[in-house]
Parts: sequence; structure tokens; C-alpha cells
Amino acid sequence: MADGDTSRTDSNQTPNAINVILAVRVWGISSMLKRETAQTVN
Repeated sequence: MADGDTSRTDSNQTPNAINVILAVRVWGISSMLKRETAQTVN
């Protein structure tokens, strides 16, 4: 059981880290697009 919990935790950590990286990247791209559209409007 301890081995199963450990492997489960390890397998969950990697996708979570990838999701965080993707979320930050998407947020950064969307904020850049908002900035560009704001500058265009101005």
C-alpha cells in the first residue's frame, strides 16, 4: 500500500507541474494579446 501511494503521488506530481506550466503559458499569451489589442485601440 505504501508503494502504491508513493507511485500515485509521483505520477500525480508530474501532470500537475505540466498543467501549472501550461496554465502560466496560456495566461501569459492571453495577457500579451490583451495588451496588444489595448495598444491597438489606443
